[in-house]
Amino acid sequence: MFVSSRGDRVVQVVHHAIATAFEIDLEKTPLTMESVLMDLPGATSLGMVRALTLIEDALTADLYDGTSEHIRTVGELCALVRAKHAVEER
Repeated sequence: MFVSSRGDRVVQVVHHAIATAFEIDLEKTPLTMESVLMDLPGATSLGMVRALTLIEDALTADLYDGTSEHIRTVGELCALVRAKHAVEER
């Protein structure tokens, strides 16, 4: 799939990581930027760690600095990943 911008790529990677880590079928449970991560089906703290690891691997970004502990929604996670990924690219 062609992704037109880095922002779109971040959303794609975050959605894939959440779907994989929480074992969610995105056709049955679509994610929005307002989706609360720990309210999603299959969400656990271990699943959240797995999702962050998948995101880090896909984008070569370090997300474990304490800020990820305060992330509540998919949109907040995307914003954090964009910020961290931009720093890593410099």
